[in-house]
Amino acid sequence: MGREKKAVTFRYNSNVKNSGTVKILIPWLSGKSASRENFKNFDVRKDGKKTPFQIALLNRDAFIIVETDFRDHVLEIR
Repeated sequence: MGREKKAVTFRYNSNVKNSGTVKILIPWLSGKSASRENFKNFDVRKDGKKTPFQIALLNRDAFIIVETDFRDHVLEIR
């Protein structure tokens, strides 16, 4: 059997006119001893295009943070 691919796909849309951040929990890293090293091979895309991201570690939870507007977008994290 092949290795299971882990991914999060998040579609969002709002009438908020300002930009802000989207913060998404990465379930396959949470509950483990998450470290910044876990993120070196992540691929984060907004509407199919690579997008810059930040990481946040809170206790044993790991998050991806993306700066964005809130128009209709699809965020993919692999």
